[in-house]
Amino acid sequence: MMKQNAFRIGLVVFPFALMIVFLSGERTASVLSLLAIGCSLVGLFLVGGKSRLAAAGIAVFVFGGIGALLTISDRILARVMALGDVVSDYSGSIYGELTSLGWRLFTENPIVGTGMGNFGLVCPEYQARGLISECHPHPHNFYVEWLSDTGLLGTLPWSVFVGMIVWAGLRHFRNGHSQSLVAGLYLGTMVLSLFPLAATQSAFSNWPAIMAWNSIAVAVAALRLSQGKVDKSAA
Repeated sequence: MMKQNAFRIGLVVFPFALMIVFLSGERTASVLSLLAIGCSLVGLFLVGGKSRLAAAGIAVFVFGGIGALLTISDRILARVMALGDVVSDYSGSIYGELTSLGWRLFTENPIVGTGMGNFGLVCPEYQARGLISECHPHPHNFYVEWLSDTGLLGTLPWSVFVGMIVWAGLRHFRNGHSQSLVAGLYLGTMVLSLFPLAATQSAFSNWPAIMAWNSIAVAVAALRLSQGKVDKSAA
């Protein structure tokens, strides 16, 4: 009964949560949410049966809602067009400049980087040399930040960590159709938190990092709980 109630609450909260994300106009959050939904729909599709109908219904609801939002909201449409401009000329955008500077800092300090949280402190020197148009406290990408701030010493363990938790979700698909939805939701959470091409806040500070690490922790706990149930049923 508790599981059914939690599922029903989730169904009610889901459209409102999506509405908040898309109406905010935050481009990264919106795109990553769509990718996460895609992972969850794959999980539903692999479950089979009525779950596939549910996946189709959710897909129609989400993409129909997005189409309607783009039609009635000039502000949201303008944000989408701006995203297209950034993607089409990424190297000329501020995000491309920050990524380029982060990589430069890594190549100049490949072993230990510039130190955690020091990107914003060293950036003004490069701005004065005309290598970047404006400075930010971080390069707006988790992976570039690890490279620039911690070098190989910090980035290699981070990469192993990311690989391990992503592989844990992929392996969960092998536990049968009943576990596919859990794995899909888990990988959707990983997409939201760890997608390598996303423009993000800092991995070391700021409230988005708190949300990212908290969501990863909850997702890993849910996966372990589900795995424990599979092990008990097999025993």
